[in-house]
Amino acid sequence: MIPAGTLMSLVYPYLQAARDVGYPDLYVLEGRPPRWFATRTLGEIAYRPRLCVVRASEADALPTTGSWGDWVRSIARR
Repeated sequence: MIPAGTLMSLVYPYLQAARDVGYPDLYVLEGRPPRWFATRTLGEIAYRPRLCVVRASEADALPTTGSWGDWVRSIARR
C-alpha cells in the first residue's frame, strides 16, 4: 500500500525496476472512501467504500516529481 501523498521520487525506483524486468503494465487498486448523499425523496443514500482499478501502460511515463496520488489520478483521467 502506497499512501497518496508519497513522493514519486521514493516510488519511482520500484516501478522502474518492475518495468525493467518485464512488467510494462502496472495495475493500481485505488480505494474510494464511503460517501453519503442527501436526497429529498429517498433520504440519505450511502455509497460503501469501494475499489477502482487504474491501469498504467508502458506508454505512461513514470514521473520523478510530484506525489504518487497525483500520478495515479492523472492516468485515471485518460
